[in-house]
Amino acid sequence: MNHFYQNIPGWFGFQSLYEWAVKAAPLQWPTTFVEIGAWKGRSAAFMGVEIINSGKPISLIVVEHGLGEVGAPTDLYDKDPEFPQLLQVLHRNLEPIQSVTRIISLHSLAAAQLVPDDSCQFVFIDGDHRYEAVQADIEAWLPKVVSSGVLAGDDYWEKGVHRAVHERLAKVHEGDGRWWSWQKP
Repeated sequence: MNHFYQNIPGWFGFQSLYEWAVKAAPLQWPTTFVEIGAWKGRSAAFMGVEIINSGKPISLIVVEHGLGEVGAPTDLYDKDPEFPQLLQVLHRNLEPIQSVTRIISLHSLAAAQLVPDDSCQFVFIDGDHRYEAVQADIEAWLPKVVSSGVLAGDDYWEKGVHRAVHERLAKVHEGDGRWWSWQKP
């Protein structure tokens, strides 16, 4: 399948991490990837195509509540005519990869309660970037990651993200200053 993420508005700068995660995933048994915070689905679309093209039994859970980020500039939402229908836009944009994707339209912490512990090979946190929220996401999703699985996230340069990550996790890998990853022992 050809990539179509470029046709979806938004931002996305961690293609190499997503490519690596799919290549590192086991071939012999099903596994789950999670993306927290999808906006209109640009990065999820990339991941979904990578999963389909790999032929591996990976399912992608996309967590997006559709309300925008607390503390984000309001003009981001005011200037976007699609914002009031964000979840519908997300579903439409991810339709080509629906065979490997499940969208959960809940807050990250509520969505974590639906996912069994030790079931995820890869969890990517890119929701609320405030310190307390990142801290809560790490605590909620860390038990979901299997041994040798990866917990990662975006916007590593933001003070709240950086602080929450380093207070809870050791030996964090910094990816080009924008994203971070941590492998569970």
